[in-house]
Amino acid sequence: MAGKLNTPVYPTRAEHGLQLRIQLLSLLAPAASCAACCSPADLEDLEVDHIDGRTWSWHSLNALDRIRREWREFAAGVRLRALCKSCNSRDGVRFRGKPRYTPRRRAVHAEQRSVA
Repeated sequence: MAGKLNTPVYPTRAEHGLQLRIQLLSLLAPAASCAACCSPADLEDLEVDHIDGRTWSWHSLNALDRIRREWREFAAGVRLRALCKSCNSRDGVRFRGKPRYTPRRRAVHAEQRSVA
């Protein structure tokens, strides 16, 4: 029994991921409300939305790796916002998780227009 009192308790991967997610959402939504409909919500009920769409597959990463990647994107200046589930699903249906624009394609189209 003495060994159990001295052993440190570490959070599980799921608990650690939830802590990181709540910290990120508290930065994105300090008032704990949806950025689209302004309805108040608990931070646990909000979701991280990529304003310009994401360029990576959501299904290819586990929950902890997804939130770590969102933190790296936040630090790199990727535009993120906190949305409630209904607003995020409504917004996601339009773009199906793909980028809303691709800068490279715009450059190619601009070159074609200048040539023509």
